[in-house]
Amino acid sequence: MPDHIAGSTPLTPRFERVLALDGPWFGRPKPTRDELEAIHGLIAQGVSAAERYNLARAMAIAADNSPTPETASLIARILVDERADLALRRQAASLLGEIPVRISGKALAEALVGSSPVFEAALLGALAKVGEGEAAKAIAARPPTASKRLARLREFARAMILYRDGREADERADNALLPIGQDVAVRHEPAAEVTKVVAGLRGSTFGVRIDPTLGYAFQCGSARHVVLLSADLPASRGLLSALSERRRIAGIVAMQDERGSATYVVHRVIVTRPERDGIAVAVLSTGGEVELRGKLVPQDKGATLSLRSHAAGRRPTEVEGVVSDQGLVLRARVFLDEASAKRSGDIDPAAA
Repeated sequence: MPDHIAGSTPLTPRFERVLALDGPWFGRPKPTRDELEAIHGLIAQGVSAAERYNLARAMAIAADNSPTPETASLIARILVDERADLALRRQAASLLGEIPVRISGKALAEALVGSSPVFEAALLGALAKVGEGEAAKAIAARPPTASKRLARLREFARAMILYRDGREADERADNALLPIGQDVAVRHEPAAEVTKVVAGLRGSTFGVRIDPTLGYAFQCGSARHVVLLSADLPASRGLLSALSERRRIAGIVAMQDERGSATYVVHRVIVTRPERDGIAVAVLSTGGEVELRGKLVPQDKGATLSLRSHAAGRRPTEVEGVVSDQGLVLRARVFLDEASAKRSGDIDPAAA
């Protein structure tokens, strides 16, 4: 006999099958008004209904077809019911994030209190979509966490709420959504200094002959790096023309063996390829992985260079430059994200 609370509409045979514990998960069934009322009645039974029906699917169908305060109120009861298993409560959190009514954000924010890292991650994902001012305050008041993923989700959810509500955002919120990045100083090195670097190079240069007048140094961590361009390239005015002629290994990036060392090793290789609207540029590891990719585009009196990090899992990096009669000027910026940085072997307590 179908289960339903007193006075509620019973499930139709169709939804008895759809919501059976061994029923299908695929598809997005469209209930009639009476069928939706019956599904609401089923959800109202709470956790006990999960013993006989697929309560998670019932909540999903209700949220999909009736994203109203009534549906949100029913799902919120499951969210805060500690008798429900964690997977069901996480599902309730996710669904409330798809119902943009006040009760959704209020219930999610209140559920943050005492939540485990895994449950909090689900709550934050939903609050990013529907949270309001009180949720932003609740997130900011959360105790410190060892989970880098959770810390990032907190900053993201809080920032999304502040941006959505038009509230005055602080530096934390801005960095979560539109990180400014950290400038990396890139200096044009004197020919005498480049000559010392070239003299200290050990190993192959991939056949690149170095022009001592085209060296650019920057610091990355504790190691000094030097961009060394090919002697086949003119220093300024003819650079773009030379690069337009053919595919090239245009240079290398040499890395100091260790701090203070006079020896260097090739760390990256710079390649270029002429294209219809400019010069394609890539910076590759010595093992062939593309680290940075972009273009050198002609302008009225020279060209502009724009490179962006390409390899998955790498720290986001931007390199920009200008080629003019005065030579090449490079600027670099690295986007540091301590919350999302993950050391090999770490186990994140918020991992699903």
